[in-house]
Amino acid sequence: AGGVIESIKLIKDGKDLRDKLFEKTKYVRESLQSAGFKVLGKDVLPAIPLYIGSEELGIRFSERLFEMNILSPVIRWPAVPKGQSRFRIIIMATHNKHHLDRYINACIEIGRDLKLIYKDRSKRQY
Repeated sequence: AGGVIESIKLIKDGKDLRDKLFEKTKYVRESLQSAGFKVLGKDVLPAIPLYIGSEELGIRFSERLFEMNILSPVIRWPAVPKGQSRFRIIIMATHNKHHLDRYINACIEIGRDLKLIYKDRSKRQY
């Protein structure tokens, strides 16, 4: 019961925490878009859908993240259309900038290696 009461207090009085969460979500979304990734959706909900492409690329991307000690499972069929993949990046208010930058930089490195993004954004392809 005590946990439920504290949860209700956080919901009621947690505007600062929510603002920080939305600010962090916006930062990750805009950083990935600026790097050349296709980020789906237009809102700043703390779940960011990062489109990767084929299932094979998604699996390879997820494996590479895991090798960097980042657990980020790929989302595949039946949760998304067959033959496609994406990541659902969940941002928490407790993430600090170091956590977010580490994930963003890992995605950029892997995205370039797998030819999902390019330094020259005019060559971007999906």
